[in-house]
Amino acid sequence: MSALPQPDFRDVNYLKSPTSENKILISDPAVSSNRQYSRKTTRLSRKKHSATLKLLILLQKGSFGVAAVGLLSCLGVYSATVRIPQLWSQEYEALEALQRQERQLIALDESLKYEIAKGAEQPELEMFAISDESTIFLKSTSVEPQEVKGNRQKRSLPMGY
Repeated sequence: MSALPQPDFRDVNYLKSPTSENKILISDPAVSSNRQYSRKTTRLSRKKHSATLKLLILLQKGSFGVAAVGLLSCLGVYSATVRIPQLWSQEYEALEALQRQERQLIALDESLKYEIAKGAEQPELEMFAISDESTIFLKSTSVEPQEVKGNRQKRSLPMGY
């Protein structure tokens, strides 16, 4: 056993209070008989913060602001140095592909023109130059729409379309 005094649990009183179901109160008869418990609450006094504590709080708020500005500037520098050049590189590659296709189409067009010019020089193909006398002009006619016969119901599209 320990050399410390052991609590005596024989003085346990079970009391019913009107505000709660059951409460267990452990009391010492010597203390409870001499002392009256008051229901009065005491207000804790608010001690004013010292100048050092105010300075530390201000330093904490300022360091949070500096960290937020640093984070935003890091994101800006990242986008300016990494992300924007990546996007520019992708778009430049697409531009180069389009220019390559354009050069291939121009080369194909020129080779077809060359083949046609070579063929026009050969007399057995019977090619001739276009003149106004050989040109045929057609009159334009107006086409009237015909009515569709049938039991088709009118379909109405939703307003958003």
